[in-house]
Amino acid sequence: MEDQHPKDPQEPHRIDGLEQNMYSREFKTDVSPRASLSPEIAATPIDEVWKDEPMKELEEIKTRPKEVASPVFKRMFIISALFFLLSAGVAAFIFYGGLNIISTSKVDMTFVGPVSIAAGDELGFDIIIHNQNRSQLLNTQLYIDYPDGTKQAADISQDLLHTKEDVGNIPAHTDTKRTVRAVLFGRERTDKEIKVTLEYSVKNSNGIFKKEKSYKVNISSTPLTMTINHPPEVASGQDVSFTVDIASNSNVPLMNLSLKAEYPRGFLFRSSEPESLDSTVWKIETLKPGEKKTITIIGKAEGEESDERVFRFDIGIADKLNDKAIATSFLTASESIRVRRPPLAASLILADTNDANPVVNPGQNLQGRIELTNNMTVQLIDLQVDLVLGGDALDVMSPKAEGALYRLPNKTITWEKTSLSRLTMLGPGEKIPLLFSLSTLPQSALIGIKNGQITLELNARGTAVGTGQLITSSGVKRAKVQPTLSLLNQLRYSSGPFTNTGPIPPKAEFKTTYTVTWALTHTTNEIANGEVHGFLPGYVKWLNVKSPENSGLTWFPERNEVVWQAGTIPVGIVGEVAKEVSFQVEIIPSFSQVNTTPLVIENVWFKGRDTFTGGTISITSPSLTTYLPTDPEYKNQAGKVSP
Repeated sequence: MEDQHPKDPQEPHRIDGLEQNMYSREFKTDVSPRASLSPEIAATPIDEVWKDEPMKELEEIKTRPKEVASPVFKRMFIISALFFLLSAGVAAFIFYGGLNIISTSKVDMTFVGPVSIAAGDELGFDIIIHNQNRSQLLNTQLYIDYPDGTKQAADISQDLLHTKEDVGNIPAHTDTKRTVRAVLFGRERTDKEIKVTLEYSVKNSNGIFKKEKSYKVNISSTPLTMTINHPPEVASGQDVSFTVDIASNSNVPLMNLSLKAEYPRGFLFRSSEPESLDSTVWKIETLKPGEKKTITIIGKAEGEESDERVFRFDIGIADKLNDKAIATSFLTASESIRVRRPPLAASLILADTNDANPVVNPGQNLQGRIELTNNMTVQLIDLQVDLVLGGDALDVMSPKAEGALYRLPNKTITWEKTSLSRLTMLGPGEKIPLLFSLSTLPQSALIGIKNGQITLELNARGTAVGTGQLITSSGVKRAKVQPTLSLLNQLRYSSGPFTNTGPIPPKAEFKTTYTVTWALTHTTNEIANGEVHGFLPGYVKWLNVKSPENSGLTWFPERNEVVWQAGTIPVGIVGEVAKEVSFQVEIIPSFSQVNTTPLVIENVWFKGRDTFTGGTISITSPSLTTYLPTDPEYKNQAGKVSP
């Protein structure tokens, strides 16, 4: 819309006019007169107005009516308070045992029994279950966990680790008693803890409730005694003997006992009676009440003058999974011997080892060395050394020695000053080496010989200058011959305990079954804990067909492994089969295996323990393929897969 009062173009702009007036000396402002106050207001004194106004406002506030809370919020507060009180009452009622509601604090167990008992004696104690609730306990179960080494009271040869008893329902305000019997073993003055768990349910509930408690009993005495006798000191390099007497204090037979010895540095085990499992562990199958058994240990102690050697012996129940470990210990004893240097030391080394009982092979040539040392402060003169050889595994024609004479009738090698001039005199601190060699009989000559060995008995002597005293030294070494055991690993089709099917040679994508046979031969020593292991490739199927059925053969599908627990291989005619087992497998070759002889079983090996030498015997056998060199019907046919 256009301005209805057009601006005069000659009239200056208003802002410009203001600016001109601001700086003009002639400009004058028109001042309008102020409006006067009304006569009433003007007549009122100012002090009285400000004096009365605040008091009027205060009086108005005091007389103002108070605001009243909403009835809805009041009701909600009352309802919330009542609900809280009701909830607290119900919780208290449940917690402190209301009608037909179970309180766990009113379920308890108490034990009535001895606080101590002799190891090996029968322990009997009562478990009393208390239900002080107003409702019954349903489906009550009693679980008991016993400490290691606990045996069944009815048969102490059987372990007792866990028991479970169905107690049934326990009515309200009722006590129920159960009696427990067991035989505990352990060290003297040690506590044994029996853990008892009570599980139960209640009406109208799917929950399972528990109550756990422990019953402790102290072992007041051990079921046996162990006495160890030995000399207080021994010359370095000389044999020392320990006699361990084990006697029963128990009223029942003690089963499956083990004595374990720990030797100090510088001790070399030589022999024991009875024989040990591995020079440190002796098994006692049964120790009757009042019976005593003796174990004698012989070894060589070496050390510097005044060295102290500490031996530790432990006896208890053997671990069933590891016959070289003790599951429950009864007694531990430590014995010390002081070592002194012998005036004349004579050490005997055979087959590059200083072991007291080295393990050797049939037909092995053995290099030996004797080292004489004068530990005196004076000279030794006219020295002589005799090495007496023996044992049914010795090739009596084999011994040879430098600077010595071998006498065949008494099988003795003798070094003296007439054959070796260095034996004329041995100065203080001086040493003389004496070399010799001998051989064991070959395997064919050991047939019929059980536990073949070679014995070496050393005797050295010389005369001390000045005193004329005869100084002697001696020692014994036994070399045990480890037998040669054979593992036969065969694959057959036409013979054996099973009927096999499928094409021969095998055909791609067609099934063919085979019989695998493992056999172990007799040896001159008894072999214990024999095991044979073998592995099937992924394309070979285990058919769970075996002969004999109770042969100890087991299939482990998670690792495709076949294990034969062969057990003990007895002494017999060397080379003849002692134990044998067969099993059937199936193979379906693929087209990628055409013109090849696929593996049927691989990585076959045997492991066992020689009860005479204490050593481990390990044998491996070649893998088997579809080629059948030992099959009486197909041995001339190739085993290559046909298309």
